[in-house]
Amino acid sequence: VAQWRQNEWVTCVDFSPIVDMHIFSSNKSLHSWDVRRPGACPLTSSHWHRKLVSRFRLDPMRLASCSLDGCVKVSSLEEQAVRIASPHDSPHQSPSRHAVHPPPLD
Repeated sequence: VAQWRQNEWVTCVDFSPIVDMHIFSSNKSLHSWDVRRPGACPLTSSHWHRKLVSRFRLDPMRLASCSLDGCVKVSSLEEQAVRIASPHDSPHQSPSRHAVHPPPLD
């Protein structure tokens, strides 16, 4: 059984949809691991949250995470800029902090 260690609780794990030999895991951030290198450090770490990640999803183009800190983060797997949508103050403010309501039904 291959094994890797993180500093905090492991909340989720998933296989990469792009690279067969990579997996992703989460604690307060997301980590990418090479399954051919058990015990090695993560290849990458991103989406740093203030609290534990409650879930993450990835597809061949994007990586998204949500956390108990109230933030949702989405980044491109092609370009590493992280965009944040949060109802709370965060180091990076979301474009609009106002609630968006659908138009009334007639």
